[in-house]
Amino acid sequence: MIFTFIVLWLITIILIVNNPHNESTRWVALVTFCGGTGGFARAAIENFLPYLSDHGLMSSSIEATFYRIYSIGSFTNTYGLPYSYLIFCLCYSELFGNKLKLMLKVTLFCPVILMFFITPLTPAIAHNYKVAILWVAPYIIAGSCFLLFTYIKETNPFSKKRRLLTNLIALPPVLFQLLSNYIFRLFQFNEVWRLNAIMMFFLFVLFIIFIIKFDFFGVQLKFERRRIDSTLKAVTSGTSFLNHAIKNEVGKVNILAENIKYLTMGSRDDEIDSNASQILSSTTHLLSMIDRIQHQIQDVKLIKNKVSVSAILHECVLTNESLFKKFNIAVEEHYAMTPDIQCDQIHVKEVINNLIVNAVDAMKAGGLLRIETLESRSQVCILVKDSGGGISKHDLDHIFDPFYTTKLNSKNYGLGLSYCFNVIQKHGGRIEIFSEQGYGATIKISLPAA
Repeated sequence: MIFTFIVLWLITIILIVNNPHNESTRWVALVTFCGGTGGFARAAIENFLPYLSDHGLMSSSIEATFYRIYSIGSFTNTYGLPYSYLIFCLCYSELFGNKLKLMLKVTLFCPVILMFFITPLTPAIAHNYKVAILWVAPYIIAGSCFLLFTYIKETNPFSKKRRLLTNLIALPPVLFQLLSNYIFRLFQFNEVWRLNAIMMFFLFVLFIIFIIKFDFFGVQLKFERRRIDSTLKAVTSGTSFLNHAIKNEVGKVNILAENIKYLTMGSRDDEIDSNASQILSSTTHLLSMIDRIQHQIQDVKLIKNKVSVSAILHECVLTNESLFKKFNIAVEEHYAMTPDIQCDQIHVKEVINNLIVNAVDAMKAGGLLRIETLESRSQVCILVKDSGGGISKHDLDHIFDPFYTTKLNSKNYGLGLSYCFNVIQKHGGRIEIFSEQGYGATIKISLPAA
């Protein structure tokens, strides 16, 4: 049981620390916490209490305290887990608005309150499984049906994959819990629950695999954010100092070049005039480049307003019409009925324009650009898809790194996607890129609804 509660509470900590603002993550963390309390309660009387007794540290007050811990932990696991599991499934399904979810949270908590009044907690807890099964089984079965339904109805391939992972890691242990902790106990098979330790082992292995290979409940993405954040901070401080120094020196050269051009004006030495003009052109370009780099690495300050996502996207499409015509790119727009978002309209437009320009760069010989939104109650999802050559696995691993670029031209500094990442993160959202070489690329932006 020590292994069980350590595994479940470790998962709880990882989820909460890495993605505390997501409602579904908070509820699934509560599920694992409730499961862990059961393991801790059992370990308290089967492992810790005998250890104290064997070492002569036992007293009646300590024993009474341990049995109170056991009663509280057992109650939390037995009745808190099915409730929190069902609420997690309701939130994760994104089928309900905030008001209805609040009402369901309050209403569905009533059986837990009932069990508190009819369950003796002292001297040791005595569960009434005949009453509990009447609501626990429907809660777990209904929640599992919601998970399966949201997976089946999902049309976006990337979201569908994430929902499949959630089903794989959630359904087996919870359904086994229903059998071992409730149904078998009705038939006096009171020790089957001990097999939960085996289930916890496989759960932990799956969880570790999923957070390493996939963005499971935002955990992998959080690790990526921290890496990019630290890189951005280092780049920002170093580059700001370097920019300032270079700008001062280039500014001096620019002024001297202007003076030379002025002093030689009217002279017959065309070579001096030509050289001065080239110096002026180069220094002007350098100053412009420094300003642009400084703008893209500086910290993003948001001024939020409630706006329509589809309006922003359509405006960005109109802004880039000349670019589409130049490179013979067809554009498809599909906007679902999505809620408004609270965002900084200027920065979000800049992000979308960056993504559009990148997509056009990938389709210089022509192609199809598809911009769409996905319907959801709690968040707004934006997809920008191109039919270009795609991105290699190596480049995908570094795509958001500052100054990393695959474009071999002097006007690109590898800061566009870092800027996009920074802006979306500041909005409490996430940006993901899915691509294979030869099959185009899809950028998905998820932003919280207003």
